[in-house]
Amino acid sequence: GAADARASLTAGLADAKAAFDRQIQAGEKELNAAASWEGEAMTKKRQLESAQETMRGLRKELADAKAKTASSLERETAAKAEAASLKREAAATAGATATTTAGAKAATTAGGA
Repeated sequence: GAADARASLTAGLADAKAAFDRQIQAGEKELNAAASWEGEAMTKKRQLESAQETMRGLRKELADAKAKTASSLERETAAKAEAASLKREAAATAGATATTTAGAKAATTAGGA
């Protein structure tokens, strides 16, 4: 009787230990999977942050390019206005010179007659 009881108890303990070991192994697998997912998530987070940094850089470059273009347009507009002003001055000067020359000729002609 006692030997049978001891054998039965030992077998029961061995079964319980095996079941417990299987639970531990399953838990370790779950932990490893969770750690792997966490690692992937961290990698994706770093990739996202890198992409966001790239976008910020591109936005700044775009803003700089727009500012340079606007500045160039302002300079071009100012240069055109300056050129138009110089043309008007040249035309006015030419007109005044023509008037003065014509007046001088008329005076000379009148004086010579």
